[in-house]
Amino acid sequence: MANSEIRKGLVLGLFLMFIGAGIIPSSVSIRQEITQIQKIGTHGFIQDLIDNASDGDTIYIPSGIYYENIFIDKSINLIGEDKNTTIIDANHTGNVINVYADWVNISRITIQNSGIELHNVGIEIQSNHCNISNSNIVKNLRGIISEGDCNTFTYNNISNNNGYPHGVGLAITGAYNLVFKNIISNNSANSHCCGMGVGGENNSIIANTITYNKNQGIIFDGSNITITENNISKNGYGGGIYLSHYSNLNRENTISGNNIKSNNGTGIYICWSKSDYYNISGNNISKNENGLIFEFGEHNIITGNNIYFNQRDGMVIDACSKSTIADNKITSNNDRGLYLYHSHSNNITDNKVISNNYHGVDLDGSNDNNIIGNIFSNNVRGFWFNGNNNTLLNNTFSNEGLNLYYNSYNNNAENNLVNDKPLIYLEDKSDIIIDDDAGQVILINCDNITVQNQEISNTIFAISLLESNNCNVFNNKINKNYLVESIRLYESTNNTIGHNTISENDVIGIKLLLSNSNSIVCNKIISNNQSGIEISYSNNNNITGNDIFANNKNGIFLEHSLYNIIINNIISEHERNPSIRLYKCKNINIISNNILNNNFGISLDDCEHSFIEYNNITNNEEYGIEVYEDCDYNDIIGNNINYNGYGIKLGGLTEKNIICHNNFINNTQNAVDGGDNMWDGGKFGNYWSDYEEKYPDAKKLPFKGIWDTPYEIEGGDNSDDCPLIKQWPKSRSITISKTRTITQLHPILQWLIGLFPMLERLLSLLLL
Repeated sequence: MANSEIRKGLVLGLFLMFIGAGIIPSSVSIRQEITQIQKIGTHGFIQDLIDNASDGDTIYIPSGIYYENIFIDKSINLIGEDKNTTIIDANHTGNVINVYADWVNISRITIQNSGIELHNVGIEIQSNHCNISNSNIVKNLRGIISEGDCNTFTYNNISNNNGYPHGVGLAITGAYNLVFKNIISNNSANSHCCGMGVGGENNSIIANTITYNKNQGIIFDGSNITITENNISKNGYGGGIYLSHYSNLNRENTISGNNIKSNNGTGIYICWSKSDYYNISGNNISKNENGLIFEFGEHNIITGNNIYFNQRDGMVIDACSKSTIADNKITSNNDRGLYLYHSHSNNITDNKVISNNYHGVDLDGSNDNNIIGNIFSNNVRGFWFNGNNNTLLNNTFSNEGLNLYYNSYNNNAENNLVNDKPLIYLEDKSDIIIDDDAGQVILINCDNITVQNQEISNTIFAISLLESNNCNVFNNKINKNYLVESIRLYESTNNTIGHNTISENDVIGIKLLLSNSNSIVCNKIISNNQSGIEISYSNNNNITGNDIFANNKNGIFLEHSLYNIIINNIISEHERNPSIRLYKCKNINIISNNILNNNFGISLDDCEHSFIEYNNITNNEEYGIEVYEDCDYNDIIGNNINYNGYGIKLGGLTEKNIICHNNFINNTQNAVDGGDNMWDGGKFGNYWSDYEEKYPDAKKLPFKGIWDTPYEIEGGDNSDDCPLIKQWPKSRSITISKTRTITQLHPILQWLIGLFPMLERLLSLLLL
């Protein structure tokens, strides 16, 4: 200890000799061998040197740990011997270094362990033209706070500053400051801690590595700020670059040439601010939660960015206008590529939007935009479009297409290609025949348009009719399309879809929504990945004479619909869902169909007043007909129900359904009824192939064609009180060919056949 005091005295004596001789050197140097013992335990040593220095002096600090709080009120240079071994430690009390003078340079020093009070910091600068370089600013509550102009921060390591509640590595305000080639990392006390914060104007953030900070990499609020060539990666949920204050001063900022990667939040997020005249260009933005989100701005330029592999959307433009989005490559994002929400009068040009996992582009409530010369390719849900007065010109769609949301009007689409074929887009047109080779056909508010002889594949919504009437869709081949429906009608009336082949699509073959009085006739609807035909909230439609085979869901599905007719169709080989399914429907007629070789036959769920008549329901593995609960007042009459698992099943809350005149032949179990339903018409019931086996002592009632013993229906307290001795005669004959004929017998003949069953055989000979 005595030696330490002696050496301190020698140093002070040498310094006083300079002063006494009238010599104030421009460099005050402490020699290594004199201060070797000062590496630990010193208090006030550096501050004494500063207090005795003059403007322009340079103070060299040897390696050592200096436990001090430094106040600099002179324009000096404070330079350490080595940034890793020259350490100023505040010992968890106050700021480490306070800078009040202009033109202060600090270099090659570790600055650590500020106090833990709310505003304590490693370096606090309240002056201008200062330079902090080649230093370690670590383990402080906050790293550097600078409130002046024209300060520079270069080649520093600013890390592990872990202050609560608003920790930050580096925060600058003022103007014309430069932050260059620093490492700003692991500033992570809590969720509010970010790598750096930038305010003011005309500040430049260039070529820094900003990584592993708890919240944002950079948070900023200001104008004419340049953020360029930085590596911003693996920061927390706040993302890479974030602006979040509402201010009219956030203008003319440039974010360019950055590599923004693997942040837990959005790569670049400009939000809740009136942000105008931004230039966001040439950035690589990948593997973040979202790539780029921009809200509430005008006259911005977003160009030349590569936005890819983000976990959600590539680019979101929200409530922005009069901006340019050009020459960006937006690829392989896990949700939408480009999402425009309520954004108007923008120019979207020459972008490549490829292989995004949801929409390539989602234009939602956005009007008056120009979408020109873009490439849209292999996006899972294509280009979804909801807006008015937009222009689509010279765009290319590959393995996808254009889908209009409902209620989109006055858009102009010209010279666009879908799979190297023209996109036919007609609005408010009439009396046109489309016979050219189209890649996709869209009709909006059209009348009397014929779409014929097309071969359309590898797109979405191959043919769409929106609010279009009296149109014909004839003799087209629609195959291997995807996304929801191949042929779609929305609020469209009196149209005919006929003689088309609709096969191997990844979607519904034909979909009607809010569309009435249409005819779907003589189509081949085969091997589609969803239902063959789906009708929702649509009435008075006619489904006739179609071959519907091997679709992955239902052959025909109706929901919330009235007065539709399903007649004379062949519906076969549906392995997963009912071949015909009705849900919450009324007054549906299912007549004279062949329903064969499905897993399930006909299913009714919450349906009333519908008719299942004269169908051939054969060889369906689970059941021929299933009537779920809440189905009442339906008639199931005159069907052949053969070789199914269950012939018919009725649920517990079904009542007042009539099941009669049917032939139940060789089903594993002919019938189950847990409800309260009627199994005969008061005179004739059903034919049961297992009747004589079940009731060997039953007797035939003379001249009535029925047995004297009721047929008990399992599952409840129901019975067929008039079981038929012979099969109910065929009241309709089905000829399976390109033209199907329907022959209906007069009710009197039906009555006579009931009395004299031999008439059935005679009638069959006469028909032949």
